[in-house]
Amino acid sequence: MDADVDQDNHSTLPVRLADIELSTLIPEKYPFAKMANIIRRELIFQSKILKSDISQNHLITLGVGILAFILGALAGDIFNGGDASIIGLQGIRAIPNAGFFMIASSAILWIYFFSKLIIDFPIMKQQSTLLFVSWISLSYAQLKFHAPNPDFPIGLKFGEMPIGILASTISIFLCYMIWKAIRESRDWHVETYHLSEDVREMEEAMREHSLKSWSFLFMTWLFICLLNTWSGAHFVGERSAERIDMWFLYFVSGILVPLLIMVLMWFPQKMLGRQGKILSRAASEAEKDLELQDGRGDFSAACQVCGEKAPLKRDQNGDILVPCAAENCNGFGIPSLDCPVCSETIPTRYICTSCGTNSPVLDYFPDMEAW
Repeated sequence: MDADVDQDNHSTLPVRLADIELSTLIPEKYPFAKMANIIRRELIFQSKILKSDISQNHLITLGVGILAFILGALAGDIFNGGDASIIGLQGIRAIPNAGFFMIASSAILWIYFFSKLIIDFPIMKQQSTLLFVSWISLSYAQLKFHAPNPDFPIGLKFGEMPIGILASTISIFLCYMIWKAIRESRDWHVETYHLSEDVREMEEAMREHSLKSWSFLFMTWLFICLLNTWSGAHFVGERSAERIDMWFLYFVSGILVPLLIMVLMWFPQKMLGRQGKILSRAASEAEKDLELQDGRGDFSAACQVCGEKAPLKRDQNGDILVPCAAENCNGFGIPSLDCPVCSETIPTRYICTSCGTNSPVLDYFPDMEAW
């Protein structure tokens, strides 16, 4: 859940979330009106940032993803039902040349799209992988649901559903892990790069880094994936391929999937910077323990008054590590958290041994903030 940050700072953003005002508010007499207004405000904020941040490279990546889906969705065997009597390599050889070319091209473009996502959003590469796996798991689940029952969920029988339920559960679990890791990365970013003794400033920083609209888009993506996989399986489940309305639903929802994937990967990348990585709190703590044991870390801290070097660290993930103030303890830890050696609270301020200046530990490091 740690993230190093770019050289850019808040002033480079075209707009701040605090500057966004809604012209009309949904009256609070309606259910969830307050949350809806918050999400609307954050969506406007994200759209303004995205408008200034989008590049030709992003558009090419998106175009590749959409084209990959379209080629697969228009393959000939999808419409004629194929030959259910042949499977495996024999079934692949039986695909007409044009259909085989479209399927192969679609597969190549999907690989390219996935590779571009990792290059364009490096700290989100694990999340990109998990999103694809989640989408594939949902597709597999719907195929298992529809295989014994082409009209699923009509006439569903629980005895025919265990494998589909398992695949769906895996998909939902992966999505939860993605959401949890990004939320904890955001929390850690604010605690590390916006550390302040003024609670109001910390609360303002947390509001500025709100993920409510991102979470809403994430849930929307999951719903669209479910709709996409269900409609696709529903269409091919009927061998004569007469459910053209299901194919249209599959086609439209499928185009939205890569678009939302890019938005979901872009916003945390923009918030946290390009040089870090996103980990859950448990994984991050385990990695820090290993770094401390190996003696890794960056001793680049210096007093801003006299220039004297200070024994403060910022590890390769961007987290500040401060020496424990307890006697006879050589441990290092995150400010305001417990020392991993003696469990004493790590101080948030440090007194320069040369000039005696008492400053927040963040002041001992150059300003590398991204958001």
